Amino acid sequence: MGISVQDIRRLIQETLEPRGLWSQNIEELLIMTYAIESDGGTKLYQYGDGPARGIFQMEGATEKDIWENFLKYKPELIRHFDGVQRHLAGNIVYQILMARMHYLRNKNAIPKHTEVLKLAQYYKDVWNTRDGKSTVQMAVQKYVQYH
Repeated sequence: MGISVQDIRRLIQETLEPRGLWSQNIEELLIMTYAIESDGGTKLYQYGDGPARGIFQMEGATEKDIWENFLKYKPELIRHFDGVQRHLAGNIVYQILMARMHYLRNKNAIPKHTEVLKLAQYYKDVWNTRDGKSTVQMAVQKYVQYH
């Protein structure tokens, strides 16, 4: 059994809203990402010896890239991490913030939260990428399952 979608939604809102980083669009995109990447929070470590961690299955290399090539130049965003322990597998608040930063650094607007197919394509393009194993159809199916 994973982490309930109601709990993840609440954590997303409690983490992002006070920091001015929340919208319904990003909430749904993060729910989709959590649904497909960790099967609704049922895995915090990538199967096998893979490098991905947490409910969004972010890789350490991606985390490092965000810090070194994005946040380093955005002190106004770094402040959102004050008092937050950096741990990709063990701190859900940190995972939410890092996932938000990953999507935030993409120049394209996040699709409207009601446009599930467009959200799934955005997820595939930005998070999973062309080389990833997920598909747009898989993202939609998992989102519907956990929505």
